Amino acid sequence: MRDLSVVMEVVAVLLPVLVALVVVALVVTVAVTRRPVLLASAASWTLFGLVAVFLPWVPHSTGHPAQGVTVAEANVLTTNPTKPEAVADILRVDADVVVVPEATPEVHARMSAAYPYAYRQPGAPSALGVYSRLPMTERPDATPIFDPARYHRLEVGGPTPFVLWALHLPRPWFVPEGSFQLRPGGHARILSAFITAIDQETEPVVVAGDLNLTDRGRGYRKITAHLDDAMRSIRGVRTEIKPSFRPLLLNIDHILEPPSWCADEARRFGIRGSDHRGITARIGPCPPR
Repeated sequence: MRDLSVVMEVVAVLLPVLVALVVVALVVTVAVTRRPVLLASAASWTLFGLVAVFLPWVPHSTGHPAQGVTVAEANVLTTNPTKPEAVADILRVDADVVVVPEATPEVHARMSAAYPYAYRQPGAPSALGVYSRLPMTERPDATPIFDPARYHRLEVGGPTPFVLWALHLPRPWFVPEGSFQLRPGGHARILSAFITAIDQETEPVVVAGDLNLTDRGRGYRKITAHLDDAMRSIRGVRTEIKPSFRPLLLNIDHILEPPSWCADEARRFGIRGSDHRGITARIGPCPPR
């Protein structure tokens, strides 16, 4: 059903709460009408919710990369009241490449001091920042795909050169709000444009960022038809930890790698003052067999 309509992206976001409401309604109906046959429906909905939400969180090892690069993604939150501490948490991971959505000028200055290569849209109060100890260059698009403060296409050197698409996709919702939030149709078109651009690359492609794509949704299925989720090497959990969103069990921060690559040393880490968990994994070509 999630592939039938772009609106199903929003349904996927709300799925745990929707399933819980249906199950509660069925149980209450059984208590009031004394129709125990409805308990079978409640059990069926419960099983459906568990499979839809938690099956994508089952770990699948992809093996160990022959020459790995450690990539981290950490949304610090624009309004983070403890930005120096958040940056310290990110630097403690000691990743080779770091993608930081919602990097303010203060966060960018602190990250730039620790990494020789740094990119961020100048002048924006909050923008996607990318930091690397490996050589990294950016070639601006002739036709921008989306808000330039929310994505970068970077060519990264190292043991195995690759193209990094660092993304902070908009949230899919019924009401648009600038580039922060788009209706399901607009959200789907932006995602399709990025996938088309990624498919045109001739070098290996890595995608990292706050994709605002729940791993049980339509968009996640579309992009993982082209790339593998490096974080699937460990058990999944939610990465969006804002109290009001916790019941939705949203895993929306991702590191994606070429299907021919391997990933290990994946883990999540805390970022003080942020409403997201950070993620990191070591990725690279698989050893020859």
